[in-house]
Amino acid sequence: PKIICHPVVSTVTDIVWEGVAFRSFLTGKLWFFFRLIIFVLSESILPNLQPQGADGPEAERIAIFACRLFVYTCSMTQQLFQHGRRASQDFRKKDFMRVGRCRLPASWGIWQETVGI
Repeated sequence: PKIICHPVVSTVTDIVWEGVAFRSFLTGKLWFFFRLIIFVLSESILPNLQPQGADGPEAERIAIFACRLFVYTCSMTQQLFQHGRRASQDFRKKDFMRVGRCRLPASWGIWQETVGI
């Protein structure tokens, strides 16, 4: 089968991808990869530098703590920002759902949003 693609659509797609979309995509993926490396370092590499059952030196424990703090802080603040932004949009639109006597932002009624919190 032959793929039908108009040259204008192809040109517009190339222009958008070479501009803002590519940089935004690459920045997001590099940030994710950097956090992944720090996570692997804190969960797998640093704890296994010492033999099993032996407590590592204090500097090693501080490094593990710092890496974990970085990973969890970056991940949690990003998710809290996203949920807060969606909730504030619901407040501005006056879009609520009722749970008993409580009025909650409607975005919290979507199960994917609730699980993400």
